[in-house]
Amino acid sequence: MFPFSLLFRYAGREFWVGSPSFAGMFQFQKSLLRLLSRFRYPASLPEEVASDLGLFIPNTISFKDFMSFLRSNHCCPTTLKRGMDRFDAERVFSSPLKKEIFSSRTLLSYYFAKGWLVITLFFDEGGQLTRAQVQCPMPTEIEGFDLHLLEKECTLQL
Repeated sequence: MFPFSLLFRYAGREFWVGSPSFAGMFQFQKSLLRLLSRFRYPASLPEEVASDLGLFIPNTISFKDFMSFLRSNHCCPTTLKRGMDRFDAERVFSSPLKKEIFSSRTLLSYYFAKGWLVITLFFDEGGQLTRAQVQCPMPTEIEGFDLHLLEKECTLQL
C-alpha cells in the first residue's frame, strides 16, 4: 500500500510512515503546541515575527531570548535586503498588528505580553530600504538595535 515499510508506534497506535494518519498526528501536535503558545503570547507569536523576517524561531523561546537572538550577529533576515523597493519591503510583513506608513519610514508593530515590539523600516528619497531597526520599549538592557541587512544583489545588464 505504501512505498515505505517503516512502522512507527506512538501512544499505543501503529502508523505507517507516509500514511495520512501519520501526517495528521504531527499536524495535531503542531496545532496543540501553537494553541499552548497563545497562553504565553496572546497576540503575536515569535514565530510570526520570524516568519516575516525569513527566519525560523520556535514559539517555545522566551521573549528575552527572542530579543537576544534578533540582536545577535547570527540573525540576518532573508526577506529584507538593503536597497529593496518600499513596496516590496512592506509587502514582506504579513502579520503585524499595526502598520503605520510615513513619508520616510514604516512602523510595523507586534504586541507581546511584555509590551510592543516595533520594527521600523527607513527609506531614502528614492524609496529604497536603507535600514531596519527593532525597538522594544520595555525596561530591559535591550531598547533598540538595527537588524543586519544583506546588500541587494545587483544584476548587470549589458
